[in-house]
Amino acid sequence: MAASVVSNKVKFKGDITLDLFDSTAIVDFNAVRFIDLQVTIVNSQNVPTGNYTFGNPIDFNANRVTAINFQEADLYSNLTEGYTECGNFSLMITATAFDGTLKSVSNYTIPFTRSEEFCKEPESSSSSAPKIPGGALDTISVKVSTKTDKCLDIATGIASSSPTGDICFNRVAAGKVAVSSTTGLLFTKYDNQNDTEKRNDWMREWYPTNPTTDDFQYVESTLVETYPDILYESDVFFVAINPNVYKSNTGSAAGFYAFIVNDTPSPDGNDVTFTLLIYRAK
Repeated sequence: MAASVVSNKVKFKGDITLDLFDSTAIVDFNAVRFIDLQVTIVNSQNVPTGNYTFGNPIDFNANRVTAINFQEADLYSNLTEGYTECGNFSLMITATAFDGTLKSVSNYTIPFTRSEEFCKEPESSSSSAPKIPGGALDTISVKVSTKTDKCLDIATGIASSSPTGDICFNRVAAGKVAVSSTTGLLFTKYDNQNDTEKRNDWMREWYPTNPTTDDFQYVESTLVETYPDILYESDVFFVAINPNVYKSNTGSAAGFYAFIVNDTPSPDGNDVTFTLLIYRAK
């Protein structure tokens, strides 16, 4: 296992596999699988700090996971967010396997360094342009279904059975819903939970009072055409960006959207129905 720094991120690589021939007797080899993976970043004093992101979350419920590859899971930490110091850090990993009868827990450590460059004070510049407040957002609520009304026209706030739309929800497995667009939107999970401010960790019962685009942080490099599973992490917001329309630091919210699954999805055979709360430009 290793870590490599690319631009402002440290990316983790390596594999965790099952050892089926250790000293523990296994009754059914076909039942052995990983059931959980816990990750924490600590500093040199073993104090939790920093942030981490799985670009491709591992779904232990929908699949029998017998190997974990950090590159495939796109596990990384943004070195410009969530840290208060530079120096040596460690990614602490706890993997739990289950053979149908007994659980087995293994621990791993990947060391990495946050360069002193990240701790330098930025040079002041009298010519720097002031930051313009974010564009104002309004909300709409729409019921969607992966079986019938799965594609949404944001301008009208109507979901239909059309295969095209600004946001389309497609069932890729039982209880697993991918989100994509046929109008050029890109998607990512909001990044609010990776800063030091807990009051902006918006969720179903906790919304911004006068919402603007500044209320929903995101990492531009994580935007993707298809987000693989929006139900894997419940009660979090996602951000959708039209890169040809949205321009940051302009005061306009055009082309910027944030949305959350605002209730518990109801099963409809192998499909699901749920209510979507969407923030869009006023």
